[in-house]
Amino acid sequence: MLLSIDIGNSNIKCGVFDGDELTAFSAYTNFSELVSYLKKKPVQ
Repeated sequence: MLLSIDIGNSNIKCGVFDGDELTAFSAYTNFSELVSYLKKKPVQ
């Protein structure tokens, strides 16, 4: 699995990939929302 994070001017986008397939996508307006999301995810 690969975690990709794009920090732009107005949004932070997060995608999880399994090989070439996007398996999850989320968008956040601030960094603390992203950190809360990541803390809930298990490390593999």
